[in-house]
Amino acid sequence: MSSWVKCKIPPSNILKYKTPPKEWMEGLPIGNGRLAAMVWGSYASDILTLNHEWLWRGVNRNRKAYEGAKYLPVIRELLKNKEYFKATSLANTFLSGEGGISQIKNKVDPYQVAGEFVFKLDNVNEYIQRELNLKTGIARIIRRAGDIKSSEKAGNHEVITKAGSNETTGR
Repeated sequence: MSSWVKCKIPPSNILKYKTPPKEWMEGLPIGNGRLAAMVWGSYASDILTLNHEWLWRGVNRNRKAYEGAKYLPVIRELLKNKEYFKATSLANTFLSGEGGISQIKNKVDPYQVAGEFVFKLDNVNEYIQRELNLKTGIARIIRRAGDIKSSEKAGNHEVITKAGSNETTGR
């Protein structure tokens, strides 16, 4: 069972978390809908789970279009007559898609993972925070392991990972 992470959106439009995600659902989503990644991991690793809009399971490729639109004039008429309960029931049954209240089997295929990149860091002695900038779409994970900082971002047709350090080790 998954859990949602609750937080307030600060004026800076940057969501900040002081702990690593425990599971994929607590990761930071980046992407534009076509190409995307979920940034998650653990105390000493980053995982980018990649996805592309064309990667569907493909079980229901020959599905038929559902004829819910023919109920729209009836629903509109019920709303005009202030028969809200009937209109809502019809809309929920015929316009909300398959599954749910309609009891019609859901024919939408789930996405498939395109792949995962796993970045493991040695000598991590402190997990500081992870953050997602809602304006730029950049996710950053900040740890103390010789001040290693990493950030992931997705542009129009790309997912970029950048790792850096403020430390000069002489290597």
